[in-house]
Amino acid sequence: MVRQKAMETKAREKAITEYFSMWVSRDFSRFDDLFSPTCRYEECYGPIYEGSEELHRWIDHMLAIQRVLAWDIQDIVYGTDGCSMTVTWTFAAAEECSYVFDGCSLIHFDAEGRIDRVREFRADHERCFPQRRAGEERA
Repeated sequence: MVRQKAMETKAREKAITEYFSMWVSRDFSRFDDLFSPTCRYEECYGPIYEGSEELHRWIDHMLAIQRVLAWDIQDIVYGTDGCSMTVTWTFAAAEECSYVFDGCSLIHFDAEGRIDRVREFRADHERCFPQRRAGEERA
């Protein structure tokens, strides 16, 4: 049982890594293997896509206007339900101009091991410490 859970966790982690890599390689040939046909995907800036047809239209649109330069995973935290993972990442792309931002995805897997729900959040990549005094050490 423990070994099976570990294998499922590794397979889910691999699916997430493979999906992020698809954006950089621009090769989505395995997308339908990784995502449920009823997946709901909520982007970090508002749009929501439901089902394979909408997801494929979104991907085609983004491939026409955007080049993803990097989508690097910093951390993956496993949910206590055994079906969810939280992924922190940095995303870099170019459209009319280049941009970088950090984010977090809440990713849920169905009983068949496919991604069936994604909810993204974003944060500015540049960070600052406005209340830190000059020369003050980090706590």
